Amino acid sequence: MSTEEEKAKDRSEYQRRYYQDHRDDIVKQRRSRYNDDLEYRERCKAASRKSRARKREERAGEEPAANRRPVVVEMLDGSEIDAVTVGYVASTIGRSRCTVHAWLRTGVIPEPPFETERGEALFTHDMIEAIEEAIEANEGFHIRNKNKEFHDAVLDRWDALGVPRCE
Repeated sequence: MSTEEEKAKDRSEYQRRYYQDHRDDIVKQRRSRYNDDLEYRERCKAASRKSRARKREERAGEEPAANRRPVVVEMLDGSEIDAVTVGYVASTIGRSRCTVHAWLRTGVIPEPPFETERGEALFTHDMIEAIEEAIEANEGFHIRNKNKEFHDAVLDRWDALGVPRCE
């Protein structure tokens, strides 16, 4: 190892120890600055948005939960369809499971008519495509601020696909 690499390693170790020893003070200073300095707050928010967008893009490029097998749902007419859980939906649309659960809880996306015996929501692949289309149509907007419009757009697409309404 060269001298420069050793210096960098020592500096990194020093910084790590310093942060551990002074963490509470540093956090307090950051919170105070965030509350008092509008420009700093906007930079923090922009960095956070950029980070979330980058993570979504990384997740979107992954194979969606290849280890998860679809659940077979028997319809009233006797036919069977493949359905998947929220985790698969989340990995497919590039969002977290927490986000999809929050969207279900707050009504951003309609409650699907299918569920497992444990009460977990199930979605068909067509339903996932409808959600993806609604996301693309609302790109650039915070979906949580457009709950009703987004909900209705997804529901219209599900109606067009013949997905039964949840009672």
